[in-house]
Amino acid sequence: DPLRYQLRLLAHRLAAAIEAAVPELGDATALRGPVAMNLMAMLNAAVLWFRDDGPLSREDLAELLAHQAAAGARAMLGR
Repeated sequence: DPLRYQLRLLAHRLAAAIEAAVPELGDATALRGPVAMNLMAMLNAAVLWFRDDGPLSREDLAELLAHQAAAGARAMLGR
């Protein structure tokens, strides 16, 4: 199924990006998937309510979600 493949590819890329931002996750492989899936869920929810003329630009939203994912990963690692 092409859609399933695309979702897995996106999840893998998100996990790699989060691991690059929080290298300590390399030692906590069990956390990479949940952190990436949480970010995917936030992105999915954002498309339901995001508006181009809203208070956040797409760039601001992307930065906010990236910071939340990295901060959450660090918090889960106790750092």
